[in-house]
Amino acid sequence: MNENRGKAQRLFARLAREFPRRAHPVPLGSHRALDGAVITHPDARDPALVAKLRTVAGRVLGGG
Repeated sequence: MNENRGKAQRLFARLAREFPRRAHPVPLGSHRALDGAVITHPDARDPALVAKLRTVAGRVLGGG
């Protein structure tokens, strides 16, 4: 466990140093790329799967 803790600490320190200070521009409209991707009716969606996807697709799944 101590070895894993040390690895995690080094990883976070590296990320803090190397992570870009500013986000790079993305192609115009790419923030809306999933708008038409989910066609399953909300009543037919598996709640467990929706929960897993909420972080990356919450806005189009109706939860964010």
